[in-house]
Amino acid sequence: MNKSDLQTALLILPEDYRQNAFEFLTEHTNYTLEDFIDFIKDQLDQMQRAYEYELQDKDDEIASLQNDYEAADYGYDELQDDFEALDDDYGKLEEELITVQKEKEELAEYAFGLKNALDKAGVYVELKQPSCLSHKELMNFYSRS
Repeated sequence: MNKSDLQTALLILPEDYRQNAFEFLTEHTNYTLEDFIDFIKDQLDQMQRAYEYELQDKDDEIASLQNDYEAADYGYDELQDDFEALDDDYGKLEEELITVQKEKEELAEYAFGLKNALDKAGVYVELKQPSCLSHKELMNFYSRS
């Protein structure tokens, strides 16, 4: 791995992780390439865990919104007097559900894009499939590579 590859690896890291890498380089002036690669891998592992937690939170939010959606739909027939309020809630829940699903997809795309960029930079990291991604979503992301 040459200096350009290291710079590329640093540039694709989000700001917080990039700052950590610069601090590492400042504090460890006699680092070996292997030490730095291990440090970057550790940072990527931390990022992956953070994204997995965020994806799981989004999945939980989607499930909650779907339950609210079903409850609102069931309650529609039961509560004719509250029709307008339920209709408004229904529309808001649909919008929130779409927003959450888009955010989930963007996070997953970012994680896979980051992995591809690191692979190209020569830093190979195993990206485990977060349990919240379906097989169909995973295949869709791999087919874009």
